[in-house]
Amino acid sequence: MDILFLHGALGCKQHWMPLIEKFKDEYNIHNIDFVGHGINSEETDITLDDLVDQIKRYVQTNIEGNFTIVGYSLGGYVGLKLALQNIEGLKKLICIATQLDWDEVKALNENKKITTENFMPIKEKLASEHQASYEAIIKTTHNILESIGKKPISPNSFERNQIPLYFLIGEKDKMVNLDFTKDFCLNISNSTIFSLQNQPHLLEKMDVEVLTQKIKAIIGVY
Repeated sequence: MDILFLHGALGCKQHWMPLIEKFKDEYNIHNIDFVGHGINSEETDITLDDLVDQIKRYVQTNIEGNFTIVGYSLGGYVGLKLALQNIEGLKKLICIATQLDWDEVKALNENKKITTENFMPIKEKLASEHQASYEAIIKTTHNILESIGKKPISPNSFERNQIPLYFLIGEKDKMVNLDFTKDFCLNISNSTIFSLQNQPHLLEKMDVEVLTQKIKAIIGVY
């Protein structure tokens, strides 16, 4: 079984490494940087569709047979877009801390929070994780969120969904709209929400053992 890990906004593939250590001996692991991030971060004029197209090409070239996507935040949103396109081989999608409640106003408000000033405390961290400049990563994130706000995913799109969708949300996650996620899942088939006890929004601060146990339990159910 192959697992494709997709990181979040402002993130990179390195964020998955502690979790991958728990999976690498049992599964074929795929872990890449989105365009505009990490080692692929030179370009900033990126939209959500660009990320979806990138992952489609990667899957077609590098994965044979069935696979599961594990996406964190933005990575889960990209996974949902791929599920809507019925990408061949995708058997399960696990979204961790993925915000579903978007429109143009919400995206604009989120971008107002993502500024070079507000993220100054982690400037050096971002600089160490991405080839592009600190300012470029902020710009990339703005462009992606703006594109999501213009064309947010509707639960109506999943009326005929056949791919099992799993939404993992931390009890202490203050960024994801849980009520919206519950309503979203009520309107689509093959979807399940799991609450992660005492877990926050930020992937790097989540308990690796908690995530490992939940993801393996989901992947093991067919």
